[in-house]
Amino acid sequence: MNEAIERSGQDVQLVGVGCFGSCFQEPLVNVRLPGVPLVILRRVRTNDAARILESLSTRVMPPDLIYCKIEEWDHITGYVKYGQGYPRSRRGMRSLFQGSEEDRPANCGLINPEDIEEYIAVGGYQALYRC
Repeated sequence: MNEAIERSGQDVQLVGVGCFGSCFQEPLVNVRLPGVPLVILRRVRTNDAARILESLSTRVMPPDLIYCKIEEWDHITGYVKYGQGYPRSRRGMRSLFQGSEEDRPANCGLINPEDIEEYIAVGGYQALYRC
């Protein structure tokens, strides 16, 4: 992805995130664009990088790579609303963790676990602050 981003000349930031809990679909790529639900792409290969970057301008991801979209994410409470579909996708979406959403950490797979500033930005250490 880094090489494809450099070749494209686009202003794109590539950041690692923690495990989302869907190892059988890895490698996963989260695509976050302003004003559009977060889209998670599945089974991304090296040769997919260029078309993912091209799709950023149309804001429509390659349908064969779409795993799910996240309509809403409240980083403070941990509330996540999964999308029920995506334009041009061949399969409908459903809650990936239906019935078990409370069993995983709130920001799992959505933030960079090695970036303390990002953790603080999404409400990390609030319990310590209140103490």
